[in-house]
Amino acid sequence: MTANDTSTIETTEAVNPDGELRQGLFAAQAARIVELQAEIASRQEEIDNLKSLILDSHPVGTY
Repeated sequence: MTANDTSTIETTEAVNPDGELRQGLFAAQAARIVELQAEIASRQEEIDNLKSLILDSHPVGTY
């Protein structure tokens, strides 16, 4: 192995494209989780508002 071959191996290991791809995937997945949690919270708020409207517009004990 020549000095140039050793330098190439060290550079390749330092860059680690698989690690960068995994990190990018992790970041994208984390961002999607945040989006979904916000959507869930928004939908729950909508459900709560609809329930409140229903309860306010119907006497107790009716459907």
